[in-house]
Amino acid sequence: DGFVTLIDEAGASVTVAKSDITDLGNGTYTFDNGDGSTVSFIGTDNQQISSSVVTANQTLNIALERGGNTDIDIRDADSDITNELAVVGNGVPSGAPANNNTGATYVDETAGQLYVWDGSAWDVVGGSATPGDASDTNELITSFGINGSNLRITEAGTDFDVPLSSLGTDDQDATEVDLNTAIDIDGDGTDETTVQEALAEVAVELAADGDTDSTN
Repeated sequence: DGFVTLIDEAGASVTVAKSDITDLGNGTYTFDNGDGSTVSFIGTDNQQISSSVVTANQTLNIALERGGNTDIDIRDADSDITNELAVVGNGVPSGAPANNNTGATYVDETAGQLYVWDGSAWDVVGGSATPGDASDTNELITSFGINGSNLRITEAGTDFDVPLSSLGTDDQDATEVDLNTAIDIDGDGTDETTVQEALAEVAVELAADGDTDSTN
């Protein structure tokens, strides 16, 4: 339309016909106040914006100087605090999280360890999140060796002794060891299949004529 509404210093609304406003060319405008006086104003909006907390962690009020204001909800869009990374700290968590929310999480920055609250206790999620740690107490088997009559295995800092006698011995003889490929050493049409059979036939042939060649 052909009018503009201004707010004067007293906070009152003043409606002026645009045709009555004179542009001075430097960002300043004037108009006749109707009583013979001239009113000037700067044609820029230099209002300040301020904010104030209405409800902690929930609502913020934004106000415009010489203007309106509105409340803004600053909470997570889903309003579900159990799916957030709730707490970051140093060391193992203790005590329940705020509101005892099942699913709340905690990160131990020192160890790089993630925990999740199951409703009654903090559960460790996976192993250490810090790769290449220097601790040998959280590994599986760190050493093994003979200790007296035992085989000693050190796992996670704890020694486990296994009696060597329980491991058994390899007391096989030649009759229990099969040849990779059966062979007829003496040419009698019957293959020797074990080491013992082969050794026996070799011994017979050597005793007979000093070699194992049946053609000479």
